[in-house]
Amino acid sequence: MGLKPGTTLDIAVRGDEIVLKPRDVDLEKRVEGLEEFLEREAPKAFVNPTYRDDSKWFSRDYCLRKLGLSRE
Repeated sequence: MGLKPGTTLDIAVRGDEIVLKPRDVDLEKRVEGLEEFLEREAPKAFVNPTYRDDSKWFSRDYCLRKLGLSRE
């Protein structure tokens, strides 16, 4: 198993077995650091600009007709 003195272990009891798993303390520190970073530097949502007239690909009249909102 490669355990060394001072290794932090997780101990679990499963039925009649005792399970020893080495705990990755460095991983826990990295996760905590990531949590702190994301709290400070939360990603911002982004949206595409809305078009009041013709859009980049379709005319306003065409879009209104497809939505059933044209007044014709």
